[in-house]
Amino acid sequence: MSLIWMRLKRSRKFVIALFLRTRQGSLLIECIFAIWVLTLSFFLLHTFWIGINKQTDLLHMSENQMQWTVFLEKLQTELYRSDFSQIQVYRRQIYFLNSQNEKISYEVNKGKLRRQVFHAGNDIVLLGVKDAVFTLAPDGRSIMIQVEFLNGEKKKEWIFYHKV
Repeated sequence: MSLIWMRLKRSRKFVIALFLRTRQGSLLIECIFAIWVLTLSFFLLHTFWIGINKQTDLLHMSENQMQWTVFLEKLQTELYRSDFSQIQVYRRQIYFLNSQNEKISYEVNKGKLRRQVFHAGNDIVLLGVKDAVFTLAPDGRSIMIQVEFLNGEKKKEWIFYHKV
């Protein structure tokens, strides 16, 4: 029994010694801490890199893309707040009543897509537009907008405006 106890004692001392010091004299805990710091720094660097890439994508967005995004957000918000039964879609025009019972229209005129209230005013929402086509979906819940810019760039988007 003493032989087993001696081996166990020796192995326990070896494990404790290994835990406290490696053969080079540095603490094992220091090595674990260094690996943890290295892993954490790689994680933070990766997160920072992803954030930088997203910001650069926004900076390189074309002017047409920025105008298009703002236009879609504004139109979708207005359509969602409008009276669905009053929406009229023509090839190059769209008319609807908003929540204040104002007749809103979007139409192409001289290279611009403009918004008007009661056929008055010119709120230009897109510049450099060669053609714009509005199409009402057969189910009446969405509108497809196709825009061709003067530089040849084409955009197409479905806007769902019907409340479920």
